[in-house]
Amino acid sequence: MSLVFFFIWEGCQPHSRPDKPSDVKILWNIRKAARLSISKRLTGELDKAQAEKQVLIYLDTNDTPILGEYDLTADEIIFTPLIPFTRGKTYRVKIKGKQVRAIEIDTDIVVAVPGVMEVYPTRDTVPENLLKIYIEFSQPMKEGEALQHIVLIKNDRDTLHDEFLDLQPELWNDDRTVLTLWFDPGRIKRDLQPNLKMGPPLIKGNKYTLIVKNDWENEDGKTLGQIFVKNFIAGDYDNLSPNTRQWKIVTPKAGTNNPLEVDFNESLDYMLVKNAISIMQEGGKYIAGDFNVHKGEMGFSFVPESPWQKGEYVLSVEARMEDLAGNNLDRLFERDLMKKPPPYVQKVQTWHLKIE
Repeated sequence: MSLVFFFIWEGCQPHSRPDKPSDVKILWNIRKAARLSISKRLTGELDKAQAEKQVLIYLDTNDTPILGEYDLTADEIIFTPLIPFTRGKTYRVKIKGKQVRAIEIDTDIVVAVPGVMEVYPTRDTVPENLLKIYIEFSQPMKEGEALQHIVLIKNDRDTLHDEFLDLQPELWNDDRTVLTLWFDPGRIKRDLQPNLKMGPPLIKGNKYTLIVKNDWENEDGKTLGQIFVKNFIAGDYDNLSPNTRQWKIVTPKAGTNNPLEVDFNESLDYMLVKNAISIMQEGGKYIAGDFNVHKGEMGFSFVPESPWQKGEYVLSVEARMEDLAGNNLDRLFERDLMKKPPPYVQKVQTWHLKIE
């Protein structure tokens, strides 16, 4: 499982005594205000269903509570917003309709130590022909030396070599916070010489451990705060394109900021979910908002910046959308080169949605 580092910052709490523990706290995940902790001293004992109805969080003067997930511990209620908290904004905590705290998200907090935010895919079992891994960092990292700081271990004992392509330049996003690692395609594709000589990078049934060492420096020369470890198991070989006919779409109601929910019924490529899907009104106007990828990359929630209006909408997915094995909507990653490839179907698949 992933190691996640949390930093706690005490928010502005004019109603709290300085000599007592804070009843409401922001939980920081590296550099992001990730969650809100509300002490049960304020709420009393509530079950999850009661907490979802009685403990509500509002942005500034907005009268609509923000959406999120509630988790309960012995002493507190943890609220994780669907859209991350925004620095410089004030959030109000209401319990049973009464405001108890106003929390301002600090704009000046500095976390000196860089860290690994997440490794994608996040699921613990992946196809044995997994094509890509994404590593997301909290700060821009030094490039050109990634494979010096990444170790892949098989079954807790064998350190593997040459599983990943040593690409130069490396594949980073624009701000150098997300690195794309490619498993060697020549070893993944069966019957190619690299596959026959060296075998596939991953083999079904084996356990693998990806380690990001803490000697990796960010662009300012500061090393990662801790070693990051991700464990996963290689499962079945995947040689099927994503089946969009199995997707389940739940539309929100007009006049709300409730999310449009899409369930893929399988895990898809994390970065393509973020970049190859769009939502438009009929007529071609794109809808601004946030794509929040579900756990295991099994779907997404789209929350618009402005409330939904009644009318027709179009959900568009580019054919380059891939599953974890690199099979896109039109072509398989591995196909018989002696056979004529199937005809190219279309650049975009669309769903017409009606919101009422």
